[in-house]
Amino acid sequence: MGALLKMNQEDGFDCPSCAWPDPEKASKFAEYCENGAKALADEATTKHIDAHFFFTNIPVEELSTLTDYELNKFGRLTEPLVLRPNSIYYELSLGKGL
Repeated sequence: MGALLKMNQEDGFDCPSCAWPDPEKASKFAEYCENGAKALADEATTKHIDAHFFFTNIPVEELSTLTDYELNKFGRLTEPLVLRPNSIYYELSLGKGL
Protein backbone atom coordinates (compact mmCIF):
# COMPACT_ATOMS: atom_id res chain seq x y z
CA MET A 1 0.00 0.00 0.00
CA GLY A 2 2.93 2.35 0.62
CA ALA A 3 3.72 2.53 -3.08
CA LEU A 4 0.16 3.60 -3.88
CA LEU A 5 0.51 6.53 -1.50
CA LYS A 6 3.67 7.65 -3.35
CA MET A 7 2.22 7.31 -6.85
CA ASN A 8 1.62 10.65 -8.60
CA GLN A 9 2.91 12.59 -5.61
CA GLU A 10 5.52 15.34 -5.77
CA ASP A 11 8.05 13.28 -3.79
CA GLY A 12 6.96 9.98 -5.37
CA PHE A 13 6.81 8.54 -8.88
CA ASP A 14 4.53 8.78 -11.90
CA CYS A 15 1.86 6.22 -12.62
CA PRO A 16 3.24 3.44 -14.87
CA SER A 17 0.04 3.33 -16.93
CA CYS A 18 -0.93 6.91 -17.73
CA ALA A 19 -0.07 10.57 -17.81
CA TRP A 20 -1.86 11.58 -14.61
CA PRO A 21 -0.46 15.01 -13.83
CA ASP A 22 1.43 15.76 -10.64
CA PRO A 23 -0.92 17.50 -8.22
CA GLU A 24 -0.42 21.21 -7.49
CA LYS A 25 -0.28 20.33 -3.81
CA ALA A 26 0.29 17.00 -2.13
CA SER A 27 -2.78 14.88 -1.54
CA LYS A 28 -3.31 13.49 1.94
CA PHE A 29 -4.44 10.16 0.57
CA ALA A 30 -4.31 9.18 -3.07
CA GLU A 31 -3.77 10.43 -6.61
CA TYR A 32 -4.45 7.40 -8.80
CA CYS A 33 -7.25 5.56 -10.54
CA GLU A 34 -8.18 1.88 -10.58
CA ASN A 35 -6.09 1.25 -13.70
CA GLY A 36 -3.09 2.88 -12.04
CA ALA A 37 -3.46 0.63 -8.99
CA LYS A 38 -3.66 -2.44 -11.26
CA ALA A 39 -0.59 -1.34 -13.24
CA LEU A 40 1.41 -0.81 -10.07
CA ALA A 41 0.42 -4.25 -8.76
CA ASP A 42 1.51 -5.81 -12.07
CA GLU A 43 4.84 -3.98 -11.96
CA ALA A 44 5.47 -4.95 -8.34
CA THR A 45 4.79 -8.67 -8.70
CA THR A 46 7.52 -11.06 -7.67
CA LYS A 47 6.21 -13.82 -9.95
CA HIS A 48 8.43 -14.53 -12.98
CA ILE A 49 8.23 -16.71 -16.06
CA ASP A 50 10.99 -17.47 -18.53
CA ALA A 51 11.10 -18.78 -22.08
CA HIS A 52 10.51 -22.33 -20.81
CA PHE A 53 6.94 -21.30 -20.02
CA PHE A 54 6.34 -20.87 -23.75
CA PHE A 55 8.05 -24.12 -24.71
CA THR A 56 5.09 -25.95 -23.21
CA ASN A 57 3.33 -25.34 -26.52
CA ILE A 58 1.01 -22.51 -25.64
CA PRO A 59 0.13 -21.07 -29.07
CA VAL A 60 -0.21 -17.32 -29.51
CA GLU A 61 -3.86 -17.76 -30.45
CA GLU A 62 -4.58 -19.35 -27.05
CA LEU A 63 -2.68 -16.58 -25.25
CA SER A 64 -4.72 -13.99 -27.15
CA THR A 65 -7.94 -15.34 -25.62
CA LEU A 66 -6.75 -14.56 -22.08
CA THR A 67 -7.51 -11.29 -20.33
CA ASP A 68 -4.75 -8.96 -19.10
CA TYR A 69 -5.55 -10.13 -15.58
CA GLU A 70 -5.12 -13.80 -16.53
CA LEU A 71 -1.86 -13.12 -18.39
CA ASN A 72 -0.43 -11.04 -15.55
CA LYS A 73 -1.10 -13.86 -13.06
CA PHE A 74 1.61 -15.89 -14.83
CA GLY A 75 4.23 -13.33 -13.84
CA ARG A 76 6.78 -11.06 -15.52
CA LEU A 77 8.90 -12.21 -18.45
CA THR A 78 12.59 -12.63 -17.62
CA GLU A 79 13.90 -13.22 -21.14
CA PRO A 80 13.28 -11.58 -24.53
CA LEU A 81 10.92 -13.54 -26.75
CA VAL A 82 10.04 -13.27 -30.42
CA LEU A 83 7.22 -14.48 -32.61
CA ARG A 84 8.88 -15.47 -35.87
CA PRO A 85 7.06 -15.26 -39.22
CA ASN A 86 4.68 -18.17 -39.83
CA SER A 87 5.09 -19.45 -36.25
CA ILE A 88 2.32 -19.88 -33.71
CA TYR A 89 4.66 -20.05 -30.69
CA TYR A 90 6.84 -17.48 -29.00
CA GLU A 91 10.47 -18.51 -28.68
CA LEU A 92 13.65 -17.24 -27.09
CA SER A 93 15.00 -14.31 -29.08
CA LEU A 94 18.77 -14.69 -28.62
CA GLY A 95 19.10 -11.36 -30.45
CA LYS A 96 18.61 -12.87 -33.92
CA GLY A 97 16.84 -10.61 -36.35
CA LEU A 98 16.07 -7.91 -33.81
